[in-house]
Amino acid sequence: MSDSLSLNAAYYVDMVSSASIDVVTTASPFKEQRNEYTLGADFVYHDALVTLATTYSKEPDYTANSTSLDVSQEVFGGMTTVSMGYSRATMSS
Repeated sequence: MSDSLSLNAAYYVDMVSSASIDVVTTASPFKEQRNEYTLGADFVYHDALVTLATTYSKEPDYTANSTSLDVSQEVFGGMTTVSMGYSRATMSS
């Protein structure tokens, strides 16, 4: 978007389709799909990089969310990078 801001987005689909053996030993169909959406932004300020990202994932039996904030700062003339971050994830059925 600019010299100091970058945005990203992703969509991921994970599909499983197979047959499982049940008690009567006849194959019963099994099908499951997971959809995952990710949004992120990187912001550069002087020698610091701030990254914010969020992910939403949904399956038939649960939903998951995660958010993260990371900061990296170059020090000593770019010879060392100090980083710290915070992440939070929740899941519900």
